[in-house]
Amino acid sequence: MSTEDMKPFYFGEDQSLFGLYHAPQPGQDRDTAVLLCASMGQDYIRAHRANRQLAVRLARAGFPVMRFDYYASGDSAGEDSEVSITRWQADISTAIAELKRRSGVSKVSLIGMRLGATLAALVGAQRGDTPRLVAWEPLVNGNEFVKELIERHEERLRYFLTKPAAEAEHQKRTELLGFAVTELLFNELRQIDLLALRQKPSQNILVIESEALPQTAKFQSHLESLGAKSQYQLVEGPRIWTEDPDKALVPQQVLQAIMNWITTS
Repeated sequence: MSTEDMKPFYFGEDQSLFGLYHAPQPGQDRDTAVLLCASMGQDYIRAHRANRQLAVRLARAGFPVMRFDYYASGDSAGEDSEVSITRWQADISTAIAELKRRSGVSKVSLIGMRLGATLAALVGAQRGDTPRLVAWEPLVNGNEFVKELIERHEERLRYFLTKPAAEAEHQKRTELLGFAVTELLFNELRQIDLLALRQKPSQNILVIESEALPQTAKFQSHLESLGAKSQYQLVEGPRIWTEDPDKALVPQQVLQAIMNWITTS
């Protein structure tokens, strides 16, 4: 796919959000577009190439595809102090509307990885109009995600001979893995619980992960209890959010599994 098939732009009421539109390859009529929902922080950086490759494959299969950066992240406007999970959910709805406008289709499916999968599920449950959802390594419990980030951050600090002053025990934590984290963001993340959903995020859902986790199994059961047609796949692949970003790994088996599901479901 040439760079001409990939269009960068800004969108939203104040043109504050950055997006990339991947035009579908002609000759394959798809009535659904696909929006990719990224994760945050180091997850976003390390999964960037994989998300781009997934977007290219989807476009080649005839889907109009869009990637975008949440407010106060990536190439979108906003400061670190303005990061908000509530705002990011609204950004997904804004991106859905933009993708519909650009593609001319009336339905948008969602694919998200890690926190992106969680946000996509929350937004899908609120809207009730997303035909398909791919939850790739979803973060089911926000409090557990915060604990994971802190553990990874502390592990990185072991490489420092002197602990940074901002990490002193008596001070509030303001940064994790190189990204500023406000008290608001900490609180919003800790409140996330996908097992508390009262509406199904989508009628057709693929939950995919590379390591079988108990929380994911509970989420899968919960989706079924809400009446969703849900499929679970365990697919071996690198945990790219923990890998050195210089490696730029792409989990080929996972991407292929997503492609097989979304083109046939």
